[in-house]
Amino acid sequence: MNAPLPCHRCGTKLLLSTDRPHPRFVNAIYRRNLCPQCDVSDPAAAGILAFFAVHHHITNGNIKEFETLLHEWVDRTAEAPQVSPEAFAADVEAFKRGDLD
Repeated sequence: MNAPLPCHRCGTKLLLSTDRPHPRFVNAIYRRNLCPQCDVSDPAAAGILAFFAVHHHITNGNIKEFETLLHEWVDRTAEAPQVSPEAFAADVEAFKRGDLD
């Protein structure tokens, strides 16, 4: 098992990370991370955060509960951010001008 990745928002170790197909771009993924700090106020994450608060590990005895809560979280999380063609074109132009880092 890999070591937990740090949250890109706060640096706390992530509880888990999921990859989903991107709804707009073929062969692209949308990664959704679960952070015990940043996602504490997200209602979609409440169940799975409570699971990890009680169970520090996934075991044969709690795998079904985890599976249910994981599906609940994934189904309730927002889809990948959408970028309009106009916003994308504006970003490309800003990049060409050197306005983006």
